[in-house]
Amino acid sequence: MGGLFRLGRSNAKSGKEPTSASENCLPNADMGSRFKDNPNQYVCDEFCRMVFDGHIVHGHDIET
Repeated sequence: MGGLFRLGRSNAKSGKEPTSASENCLPNADMGSRFKDNPNQYVCDEFCRMVFDGHIVHGHDIET
């Protein structure tokens, strides 16, 4: 133990400024108007974009 260790994120520009997640890194909580009629399509689009199959997508499907 006691090897080389650096604090912080490896993709940070410098250690002095805070960093945030890059755009389109996480699913958007506000689905917007284009998904109001079919909110499940939003979930399918996001999970399939991350190469998850339908079994995982439907495991996260919550009907409201």
